Amino acid sequence: FDITAALRRGARNLLAVEVDNTILEKAIPDRKWTGWWNFGGINRAVHLETRPAVFTEDVAYETRMADGGWRFDLRLRTSAAGAMPGSIDARLADSKGRVVWTSSEKRNFAAGITETKLSTSLKEIAAWSPESPALYSLLVRTTTSRGVHEKAVRLGFRQIQVEGTAFLLNSKPVFFKGVNRHEMRRGAGMTLSRNDTRNDLTDIKALGANFVRTAHYTQDLSFFELADELGLLVWTEIPAWQTLADVLGDEQVWRAYGEPQLREMVEGYRQFCSVVVWSVGNEFPSDKEPVRNYVERAVKFVRSLDSTRLITFASDRHDRDISFAPVDFIAINEYYGWY
Repeated sequence: FDITAALRRGARNLLAVEVDNTILEKAIPDRKWTGWWNFGGINRAVHLETRPAVFTEDVAYETRMADGGWRFDLRLRTSAAGAMPGSIDARLADSKGRVVWTSSEKRNFAAGITETKLSTSLKEIAAWSPESPALYSLLVRTTTSRGVHEKAVRLGFRQIQVEGTAFLLNSKPVFFKGVNRHEMRRGAGMTLSRNDTRNDLTDIKALGANFVRTAHYTQDLSFFELADELGLLVWTEIPAWQTLADVLGDEQVWRAYGEPQLREMVEGYRQFCSVVVWSVGNEFPSDKEPVRNYVERAVKFVRSLDSTRLITFASDRHDRDISFAPVDFIAINEYYGWY
Protein backbone atom coordinates (compact mmCIF):
# COMPACT_ATOMS: atom_id res chain seq x y z
CA PHE A 1 0.00 0.00 0.00
CA ASP A 2 1.30 3.43 -0.92
CA ILE A 3 0.62 5.53 2.18
CA THR A 4 2.49 8.67 1.06
CA ALA A 5 -0.63 10.84 0.89
CA ALA A 6 -1.65 9.84 4.43
CA LEU A 7 1.65 10.73 6.10
CA ARG A 8 1.94 13.88 8.23
CA ARG A 9 5.47 15.16 7.77
CA GLY A 10 7.22 16.28 10.93
CA ALA A 11 4.41 14.92 13.10
CA ARG A 12 3.69 11.66 14.93
CA ASN A 13 2.08 9.01 12.70
CA LEU A 14 0.24 5.88 13.80
CA LEU A 15 0.31 2.82 11.52
CA ALA A 16 -2.57 0.42 12.16
CA VAL A 17 -3.02 -2.80 10.17
CA GLU A 18 -6.27 -4.76 10.25
CA VAL A 19 -6.51 -8.33 8.96
CA ASP A 20 -9.71 -10.27 8.28
CA ASN A 21 -9.14 -14.03 8.02
CA THR A 22 -12.79 -14.88 7.33
CA ILE A 23 -13.20 -17.68 4.79
CA LEU A 24 -15.65 -16.55 2.09
CA GLU A 25 -18.18 -18.42 -0.02
CA LYS A 26 -16.66 -17.28 -3.31
CA ALA A 27 -12.93 -16.71 -3.02
CA ILE A 28 -9.62 -18.57 -3.22
CA PRO A 29 -9.69 -20.51 -0.95
CA ASP A 30 -13.45 -20.97 -0.48
CA ARG A 31 -15.44 -22.65 2.30
CA LYS A 32 -14.69 -26.10 0.87
CA TRP A 33 -11.11 -25.58 2.02
CA THR A 34 -10.05 -27.40 5.21
CA GLY A 35 -6.47 -28.18 4.24
CA TRP A 36 -4.61 -26.35 7.03
CA TRP A 37 -5.48 -24.46 10.19
CA ASN A 38 -6.96 -20.99 9.74
CA PHE A 39 -4.81 -19.09 12.22
CA GLY A 40 -6.00 -15.50 12.60
CA GLY A 41 -3.99 -12.32 12.73
CA ILE A 42 -0.79 -11.22 11.01
CA ASN A 43 1.54 -14.17 10.34
CA ARG A 44 4.45 -12.35 8.71
CA ALA A 45 6.50 -9.19 9.15
CA VAL A 46 5.12 -5.73 8.40
CA HIS A 47 7.57 -3.32 6.76
CA LEU A 48 7.52 0.41 6.14
CA GLU A 49 9.79 1.38 3.26
CA THR A 50 10.78 4.86 2.08
CA ARG A 51 11.66 5.38 -1.57
CA PRO A 52 12.92 8.34 -3.62
CA ALA A 53 10.91 9.92 -6.45
CA VAL A 54 12.34 7.34 -8.89
CA PHE A 55 12.95 3.74 -7.84
CA THR A 56 13.22 0.28 -9.40
CA GLU A 57 10.20 -1.63 -8.14
CA ASP A 58 10.71 -4.94 -9.95
CA VAL A 59 13.71 -6.98 -11.09
CA ALA A 60 13.13 -10.03 -13.30
CA TYR A 61 15.84 -12.08 -14.95
CA GLU A 62 16.30 -15.11 -17.16
CA THR A 63 19.35 -17.35 -17.40
CA ARG A 64 19.84 -19.92 -20.13
CA MET A 65 22.77 -21.93 -21.39
CA ALA A 66 24.29 -20.71 -24.66
CA ASP A 67 27.58 -21.25 -26.53
CA GLY A 68 29.42 -22.83 -23.63
CA GLY A 69 28.37 -20.06 -21.26
CA TRP A 70 25.21 -18.35 -20.06
CA ARG A 71 22.84 -15.81 -21.56
CA PHE A 72 21.68 -13.33 -18.92
CA ASP A 73 18.58 -11.22 -19.64
CA LEU A 74 17.52 -8.60 -17.10
CA ARG A 75 14.18 -6.76 -17.09
CA LEU A 76 13.71 -3.79 -14.80
CA ARG A 77 10.51 -1.89 -14.00
CA THR A 78 11.13 1.62 -12.72
CA SER A 79 8.50 3.90 -11.20
CA ALA A 80 8.84 7.69 -11.32
CA ALA A 81 6.77 10.40 -9.64
CA GLY A 82 7.39 12.63 -12.67
CA ALA A 83 9.40 12.83 -15.87
CA MET A 84 13.11 13.38 -15.24
CA PRO A 85 16.55 12.33 -16.55
CA GLY A 86 18.67 9.82 -14.69
CA SER A 87 20.60 6.58 -15.01
CA ILE A 88 20.44 2.89 -14.22
CA ASP A 89 23.56 1.00 -13.17
CA ALA A 90 23.72 -2.77 -12.69
CA ARG A 91 26.52 -4.82 -11.17
CA LEU A 92 26.78 -8.60 -10.87
CA ALA A 93 29.30 -10.16 -8.47
CA ASP A 94 30.12 -13.72 -7.41
CA SER A 95 30.08 -15.07 -3.84
CA LYS A 96 33.60 -13.71 -3.24
CA GLY A 97 32.65 -10.20 -4.34
CA ARG A 98 34.40 -10.39 -7.72
CA VAL A 99 32.51 -8.35 -10.32
CA VAL A 100 31.61 -10.42 -13.40
CA TRP A 101 29.45 -7.88 -15.24
CA THR A 102 28.45 -4.22 -15.14
CA SER A 103 26.11 -2.05 -17.18
CA SER A 104 25.34 1.66 -17.12
CA GLU A 105 22.57 3.43 -19.04
CA LYS A 106 21.38 7.02 -19.18
CA ARG A 107 17.58 7.14 -19.12
CA ASN A 108 14.86 9.73 -19.47
CA PHE A 109 12.32 8.38 -17.01
CA ALA A 110 8.71 9.02 -17.90
CA ALA A 111 6.10 9.69 -15.22
CA GLY A 112 4.79 6.31 -14.20
CA ILE A 113 6.49 3.11 -15.34
CA THR A 114 9.65 2.75 -17.45
CA GLU A 115 10.78 -0.68 -18.65
CA THR A 116 14.50 -1.39 -19.17
CA LYS A 117 15.98 -4.53 -20.73
CA LEU A 118 19.66 -5.43 -20.35
CA SER A 119 21.30 -8.52 -21.86
CA THR A 120 24.75 -10.06 -21.92
CA SER A 121 26.57 -13.35 -22.45
CA LEU A 122 28.84 -14.57 -19.65
CA LYS A 123 31.55 -17.20 -19.49
CA GLU A 124 33.09 -18.98 -16.50
CA ILE A 125 29.83 -18.86 -14.54
CA ALA A 126 29.18 -21.40 -11.78
CA ALA A 127 25.77 -23.01 -12.34
CA TRP A 128 23.26 -23.35 -9.51
CA SER A 129 22.07 -26.85 -8.58
CA PRO A 130 21.04 -28.74 -5.41
CA GLU A 131 24.54 -30.23 -5.30
CA SER A 132 26.25 -26.88 -5.80
CA PRO A 133 23.97 -23.91 -5.02
CA ALA A 134 26.21 -21.15 -6.39
CA LEU A 135 24.70 -17.67 -5.96
CA TYR A 136 25.56 -14.27 -7.40
CA SER A 137 24.68 -10.79 -6.11
CA LEU A 138 22.98 -8.28 -8.40
CA LEU A 139 22.82 -4.61 -7.41
CA VAL A 140 20.64 -2.22 -9.41
CA ARG A 141 21.18 1.49 -8.69
CA THR A 142 18.67 4.06 -9.99
CA THR A 143 19.93 7.66 -9.87
CA THR A 144 18.25 11.03 -10.53
CA SER A 145 18.71 14.56 -9.20
CA ARG A 146 16.07 13.70 -6.58
CA GLY A 147 17.84 10.73 -5.05
CA VAL A 148 19.42 7.31 -5.38
CA HIS A 149 17.63 3.98 -5.00
CA GLU A 150 19.36 0.60 -4.69
CA LYS A 151 17.77 -2.83 -5.08
CA ALA A 152 19.78 -5.97 -4.32
CA VAL A 153 18.91 -9.46 -5.58
CA ARG A 154 20.66 -12.80 -5.05
CA LEU A 155 20.38 -15.03 -8.09
CA GLY A 156 21.59 -18.29 -9.54
CA PHE A 157 22.33 -19.39 -13.09
CA ARG A 158 20.20 -22.42 -13.89
CA GLN A 159 17.96 -23.70 -16.66
CA ILE A 160 14.93 -26.00 -16.27
CA GLN A 161 13.38 -27.88 -19.21
CA VAL A 162 11.26 -30.90 -20.07
CA GLU A 163 12.32 -33.16 -22.92
CA GLY A 164 10.08 -36.15 -23.49
CA THR A 165 9.59 -37.69 -20.06
CA ALA A 166 12.73 -36.18 -18.55
CA PHE A 167 13.18 -33.07 -16.40
CA LEU A 168 16.45 -31.38 -17.26
CA LEU A 169 18.34 -29.08 -14.92
CA ASN A 170 21.21 -27.36 -16.71
CA SER A 171 20.73 -29.87 -19.58
CA LYS A 172 21.15 -32.87 -17.26
CA PRO A 173 18.31 -35.18 -16.12
CA VAL A 174 17.14 -34.57 -12.55
CA PHE A 175 14.75 -36.73 -10.51
CA PHE A 176 12.60 -34.82 -8.03
CA LYS A 177 12.81 -36.31 -4.53
CA GLY A 178 11.14 -34.36 -1.80
CA VAL A 179 8.26 -33.47 0.49
CA ASN A 180 5.32 -31.13 0.95
CA ARG A 181 5.97 -28.52 3.61
CA HIS A 182 3.38 -26.64 5.61
CA GLU A 183 4.51 -23.33 7.11
CA MET A 184 3.54 -24.38 10.61
CA ARG A 185 5.13 -25.36 13.89
CA ARG A 186 3.73 -26.35 17.28
CA GLY A 187 3.69 -23.38 19.61
CA ALA A 188 4.24 -20.87 16.81
CA GLY A 189 1.35 -21.54 14.43
CA MET A 190 2.23 -20.07 11.03
CA THR A 191 4.47 -17.35 12.49
CA LEU A 192 7.86 -18.96 12.02
CA SER A 193 11.31 -17.51 12.56
CA ARG A 194 13.98 -17.70 9.91
CA ASN A 195 15.78 -20.23 12.09
CA ASP A 196 12.64 -22.41 12.25
CA THR A 197 12.55 -22.44 8.47
CA ARG A 198 16.27 -23.13 8.20
CA ASN A 199 15.90 -26.10 10.54
CA ASP A 200 13.07 -27.51 8.41
CA LEU A 201 14.99 -27.16 5.15
CA THR A 202 18.20 -28.53 6.67
CA ASP A 203 16.25 -31.59 7.85
CA ILE A 204 14.74 -32.01 4.37
CA LYS A 205 18.21 -31.87 2.80
CA ALA A 206 19.42 -34.43 5.34
CA LEU A 207 16.74 -36.85 4.10
CA GLY A 208 18.48 -36.84 0.72
CA ALA A 209 15.76 -34.68 -0.82
CA ASN A 210 16.32 -32.09 -3.56
CA PHE A 211 12.75 -30.78 -3.84
CA VAL A 212 10.08 -29.06 -1.68
CA ARG A 213 6.48 -28.27 -2.48
CA THR A 214 4.97 -25.36 -0.53
CA ALA A 215 1.67 -27.01 0.33
CA HIS A 216 -0.62 -25.26 -0.51
CA TYR A 217 0.25 -21.57 -0.58
CA THR A 218 3.24 -19.32 -1.15
CA GLN A 219 5.42 -19.09 1.94
CA ASP A 220 7.53 -16.41 3.59
CA LEU A 221 10.40 -14.82 1.66
CA SER A 222 12.89 -16.43 4.03
CA PHE A 223 11.80 -19.88 2.81
CA PHE A 224 12.79 -19.04 -0.78
CA GLU A 225 15.99 -17.28 0.25
CA LEU A 226 17.06 -20.36 2.21
CA ALA A 227 16.03 -22.76 -0.56
CA ASP A 228 18.32 -20.79 -2.91
CA GLU A 229 21.11 -20.88 -0.35
CA LEU A 230 20.82 -24.55 0.66
CA GLY A 231 20.04 -25.94 -2.79
CA LEU A 232 16.42 -27.13 -2.89
CA LEU A 233 14.19 -27.08 -5.96
CA VAL A 234 10.77 -25.56 -5.17
CA TRP A 235 7.20 -26.01 -6.38
CA THR A 236 4.95 -23.20 -5.13
CA GLU A 237 1.25 -22.56 -5.67
CA ILE A 238 -1.77 -20.43 -4.85
CA PRO A 239 -4.26 -21.79 -2.26
CA ALA A 240 -6.89 -23.08 -4.72
CA TRP A 241 -7.21 -26.23 -2.57
CA GLN A 242 -10.32 -28.28 -3.49
CA THR A 243 -11.98 -25.03 -4.57
CA LEU A 244 -15.47 -25.67 -5.92
CA ALA A 245 -15.97 -25.76 -9.69
CA ASP A 246 -18.53 -22.96 -9.73
CA VAL A 247 -16.19 -20.78 -7.70
CA LEU A 248 -13.21 -21.31 -10.03
CA GLY A 249 -15.52 -20.69 -12.98
CA ASP A 250 -16.81 -17.40 -11.57
CA GLU A 251 -15.54 -14.31 -13.42
CA GLN A 252 -15.57 -12.14 -10.30
CA VAL A 253 -13.51 -14.72 -8.40
CA TRP A 254 -10.97 -14.75 -11.23
CA ARG A 255 -10.68 -10.96 -11.22
CA ALA A 256 -10.58 -10.53 -7.43
CA TYR A 257 -8.57 -13.61 -6.40
CA GLY A 258 -7.34 -15.85 -9.22
CA GLU A 259 -5.47 -13.39 -11.42
CA PRO A 260 -4.12 -11.22 -8.54
CA GLN A 261 -2.86 -14.24 -6.56
CA LEU A 262 -1.18 -15.76 -9.61
CA ARG A 263 0.46 -12.42 -10.48
CA GLU A 264 1.65 -11.87 -6.91
CA MET A 265 3.08 -15.39 -6.80
CA VAL A 266 5.04 -15.06 -10.04
CA GLU A 267 6.19 -11.47 -9.64
CA GLY A 268 6.94 -11.92 -5.94
CA TYR A 269 9.02 -15.10 -6.21
CA ARG A 270 10.45 -15.31 -9.73
CA GLN A 271 13.71 -13.77 -8.52
CA PHE A 272 14.48 -17.05 -6.70
CA CYS A 273 16.37 -19.60 -8.77
CA SER A 274 15.13 -22.43 -6.53
CA VAL A 275 11.59 -22.00 -7.87
CA VAL A 276 11.14 -24.33 -10.84
CA VAL A 277 7.38 -25.07 -10.75
CA TRP A 278 4.39 -22.73 -10.63
CA SER A 279 1.15 -24.48 -9.61
CA VAL A 280 -2.32 -23.05 -10.24
CA GLY A 281 -3.98 -25.19 -7.56
CA ASN A 282 -4.44 -28.50 -5.80
CA GLU A 283 -7.11 -31.22 -5.88
CA PHE A 284 -9.89 -29.07 -7.30
CA PRO A 285 -12.61 -30.79 -9.38
CA SER A 286 -10.55 -30.92 -12.58
CA ASP A 287 -12.99 -33.41 -14.07
CA LYS A 288 -15.50 -30.58 -14.56
CA GLU A 289 -15.71 -28.07 -17.41
CA PRO A 290 -15.46 -24.82 -15.34
CA VAL A 291 -12.21 -26.05 -13.81
CA ARG A 292 -10.80 -27.06 -17.18
CA ASN A 293 -11.49 -23.51 -18.35
CA TYR A 294 -9.85 -22.12 -15.20
CA VAL A 295 -6.71 -24.25 -15.68
CA GLU A 296 -6.39 -23.21 -19.32
CA ARG A 297 -6.80 -19.54 -18.41
CA ALA A 298 -4.51 -19.68 -15.38
CA VAL A 299 -1.70 -21.54 -17.16
CA LYS A 300 -1.85 -19.11 -20.09
CA PHE A 301 -1.72 -16.15 -17.70
CA VAL A 302 1.21 -17.50 -15.68
CA ARG A 303 3.11 -18.32 -18.87
CA SER A 304 2.63 -14.71 -20.05
CA LEU A 305 4.41 -13.57 -16.86
CA ASP A 306 7.15 -16.22 -16.87
CA SER A 307 7.85 -18.69 -19.67
CA THR A 308 11.04 -20.09 -18.10
CA ARG A 309 9.51 -22.37 -15.46
CA LEU A 310 7.20 -25.38 -15.51
CA ILE A 311 3.47 -24.94 -14.81
CA THR A 312 1.08 -27.58 -13.47
CA PHE A 313 -1.53 -28.37 -10.81
CA ALA A 314 -1.95 -31.36 -8.51
CA SER A 315 -4.82 -33.66 -9.44
CA ASP A 316 -6.73 -36.29 -7.46
CA ARG A 317 -9.11 -37.10 -10.33
CA HIS A 318 -6.86 -39.64 -12.07
CA ASP A 319 -8.25 -40.84 -15.42
CA ARG A 320 -11.39 -38.71 -14.95
CA ASP A 321 -9.31 -35.53 -15.22
CA ILE A 322 -10.07 -33.36 -18.28
CA SER A 323 -7.76 -30.43 -17.44
CA PHE A 324 -4.25 -31.75 -18.15
CA ALA A 325 -3.85 -30.41 -21.70
CA PRO A 326 -2.27 -26.99 -20.96
CA VAL A 327 0.24 -28.07 -18.27
CA ASP A 328 3.93 -28.88 -18.73
CA PHE A 329 3.74 -32.14 -16.77
CA ILE A 330 1.05 -34.21 -15.09
CA ALA A 331 1.03 -34.34 -11.29
CA ILE A 332 -1.24 -36.87 -9.55
CA ASN A 333 -1.81 -37.15 -5.81
CA GLU A 334 -2.23 -40.69 -4.47
CA TYR A 335 -2.59 -41.82 -0.86
CA TYR A 336 -1.51 -45.44 -0.78
CA GLY A 337 -1.85 -46.76 2.77
CA TRP A 338 -2.82 -43.34 4.15
CA TYR A 339 -6.56 -43.74 4.84
